[in-house]
Amino acid sequence: MRKIFFRQNGQMANEHAIMIALVIAALMAMTIVLKRALQGRLHDAKSTMMDIVKDASVEANAVGRLYGEYEPYYAATNSDIERSIQQNKILLPGGSTGISRKSQDDTTSVNTVSVQLPPGEGG
Repeated sequence: MRKIFFRQNGQMANEHAIMIALVIAALMAMTIVLKRALQGRLHDAKSTMMDIVKDASVEANAVGRLYGEYEPYYAATNSDIERSIQQNKILLPGGSTGISRKSQDDTTSVNTVSVQLPPGEGG
C-alpha cells in the first residue's frame, strides 16, 4: 500500500510537463522581444535613409514632398474594359441536312491606369 502512494513515475511525468511548458513560454517571450528589436532596427534604418535623401534633395534644390511610408490604399486606379463578340453561322450546302459551321471572334481589351496619391488624398 505504501508503494502506491510514493511512486516516482507520475511525479517525473508532471515535472517534465511543467518544464516543457516553461520552455515554451520562455521561447514565446523571446520571440516578442526579438520581433520588437527587429522592428526598431528597421525603423531606425528607414529614418536614417529618409534623412539622407532629404538632405540630398535640399542640396540639389529638388522640388516636391517626400513621404516616409508607402500605403497601397493611396493609389487611384481606373480601368476601362472593352469586349466585342462577333459570331457567324453558315449553313453548309444541302440545306436540308441542318449541318452548319459556326465561328466566333471574341476580343477583350483592358486599359488600367494607376497613380500613387499622397497620404490623406486617397478615396
